[in-house]
Amino acid sequence: MAQEPPKSVDEAIARMPESFKPDAAKGLQAVYQFCITGEGGKDFYADVNDGTLNVTEGKHDAPSVTITVEHQDYLKMLSDPAAGQTLFMQGKITAQPLDMNLLMKMGQLFGE
Repeated sequence: MAQEPPKSVDEAIARMPESFKPDAAKGLQAVYQFCITGEGGKDFYADVNDGTLNVTEGKHDAPSVTITVEHQDYLKMLSDPAAGQTLFMQGKITAQPLDMNLLMKMGQLFGE
């Protein structure tokens, strides 16, 4: 049975290594910077390096992509992966630079 979705950004960050799929990250080197805005938000990044993951609070000097989203929408995306695409299309999730390959890969790196 799937576990309950995270109720806070801190809980989501703590769980990120548990949901990481190392096999999907073979050969990938990318830094996903997350800027979670609003009450309860924070900045953190996921450094993916050939099957390994390091999650660090703060801002990376040279991320591969920066994803900005309001904290409630971030939590919604985690509880319902299909919501991510809808939120993106609505402009509630932005990515700079807009690298669709990295964004789509993120879905393969984390989740059920």
